[in-house]
Amino acid sequence: MRQIEQHDILSSTRDAKDLAELIAERPDLPVLAMVDAEICCGDDYGCYLGKISTATIDKFVMDDGGRMYFISDEDVECTLENVLTCGEYDNLPDDDRARREFFDELPWTEAILVYTTIADMKDGGDLG
Repeated sequence: MRQIEQHDILSSTRDAKDLAELIAERPDLPVLAMVDAEICCGDDYGCYLGKISTATIDKFVMDDGGRMYFISDEDVECTLENVLTCGEYDNLPDDDRARREFFDELPWTEAILVYTTIADMKDGGDLG
């Protein structure tokens, strides 16, 4: 059985502290896990080991296929094109400022996003 080393604990504790502070600051927000595709890419097991890499507060909107678009990315055109229906998108004004107003008015959901990456446990890798 692999022993968790001191630097693993310190890094994990720091990540957990950051997450706890966000939750304390904004207990009204949902906490959502953003799981790296490398963690859950196989069908071999029911559970996969991951580690928290960062936690942040952001707003997102989803298209019909479940893909997320983040307000912090400020990718106005891509978000509008994929979130609006074809008719809604085709009827948008050509003016960038007006398009930005439509972008800002999308039904954004604010949440605490916990980014989870693969935990490298091979050859003495660490959790932190």
